[in-house]
Amino acid sequence: TQAKTLFPYTTLFRSPQGKKIAPHDHQGQDIFFSVVKGQVKATLNNSEEHTLSPGTLLHFGGEAFIGIEALVDSEFFVYLINL
Repeated sequence: TQAKTLFPYTTLFRSPQGKKIAPHDHQGQDIFFSVVKGQVKATLNNSEEHTLSPGTLLHFGGEAFIGIEALVDSEFFVYLINL
């Protein structure tokens, strides 16, 4: 059996209050979303809302569509892991 190598991709976003990222997906990846400063609203599939603050972690499959809104000046990490 050959081991599968996972290639994580990490991005730090700095978003001013009111900044929005339009709904999009990440097919073939698992997503981890972690806020380190501020407060962010993440909406999955245009219906499931999560308000995230420092210390919270949101995990979801890349087939979900995610839209983001910074409720205040915010910083957050997005980790994309290939399946």
